[in-house]
Amino acid sequence: RADVPHARRGVERAGPVEPVRSFTEATTAQQVIDFLHEEIPGYPSAFPPAANAADAVPRVLHVSWATRSLPKFAQTYLKTWQTHHPTWRVARWTDLTMRDFVLSRFPTRLAAYDAFPTAVNRADVFRYMVLFEIGGVYVDLDVEALRSIEPLLYHATPRSENGAVVSDASHDASVLSRRNTDEEKQWRARASCFVGQEPHAHAVVLPRDTNAKSRRACNAVMASAPGLAFWTTVLDEVERRSERTRVTRFNPPEITGPIMLTSALEQTGFDARAGGCGVADPPETLFPAMDKSQFALARATCENAGFLVADRERAERECPARALRIEDDGESKLIRLGAPGEVPDLRRACCDLSREGFANPPRETMFLRGAFAVHHWVHTWLDGPDARLSNAWRRRA
Repeated sequence: RADVPHARRGVERAGPVEPVRSFTEATTAQQVIDFLHEEIPGYPSAFPPAANAADAVPRVLHVSWATRSLPKFAQTYLKTWQTHHPTWRVARWTDLTMRDFVLSRFPTRLAAYDAFPTAVNRADVFRYMVLFEIGGVYVDLDVEALRSIEPLLYHATPRSENGAVVSDASHDASVLSRRNTDEEKQWRARASCFVGQEPHAHAVVLPRDTNAKSRRACNAVMASAPGLAFWTTVLDEVERRSERTRVTRFNPPEITGPIMLTSALEQTGFDARAGGCGVADPPETLFPAMDKSQFALARATCENAGFLVADRERAERECPARALRIEDDGESKLIRLGAPGEVPDLRRACCDLSREGFANPPRETMFLRGAFAVHHWVHTWLDGPDARLSNAWRRRA
């Protein structure tokens, strides 16, 4: 609420609206879906009118966890999304309701879903399915919202005080027409589909494989209108990889996660109208922080290549940080929601890391530079040193 000060610095204040309470007692997929469509007095629908339905991303936030009980870090980060999106519906999915969703909506893929050796594989596949069937924004529970994501999804339109379209009880045709027009304006889509990207350093500095891609999509934050062909391509790519590669608990990124998703984007392109999906570019739009457990490797790589800049002031002069901005008239500065821009080479990526002292910038700095969210790289799917190091950063933050 607006009268309660934020416990954390570097986040945008939300409007004076009490967030829609999550429905946490669901035991079936249909109960979750019914909640999303339920009429709640004083709050707008989570779904666009028919005139916008093909392009607009529903105001639905999907999150998933094994059970209804969330760990403390997940509760904290989920609350930031609810604070900055108070009129949105939050779909809290569990292992039970996710499987029921696959059973009811994708029965021919259920056997493959059940056959995955790890829960992370199933969670990956589920998020692609739910974005195809329902649409909305999927976020992992280690992603923190710094401000509302709506400017990335819709063109700006003045709204009423509580974020809802003002209603008029009159049945006069002109009033109804105006009300419908106002509602449609709330859903003028800026982007029908986009996925986040891991920081350039992950793709440019860290890979030991010389054949590694120069950019990597990340499925921790994704947005989509329902029914887009891109997600069918993604699910088919998962099926192909599962058939030709032994699936283990160590290779989810290649089979169902970011590496697979990157390959699917390369197949389809970045135009949602032509079967593809855009990316949020540059990566720091949604992913301004690097996985802290990898800084030592990044520093060694840059030093060995001769690209480490020891003088941080010099690095700031040679490669200043970018200020992200997207304008209300639809023309964006730096932020692209579609085809990605140029990827920095190793020298520039190392200069950027040198500027920050091979550490993630403070939350306030990420916010002031225009980031919409920050991924904390908790790595709950890992059981090893990477998870412990990343969790140490989360505790510090």
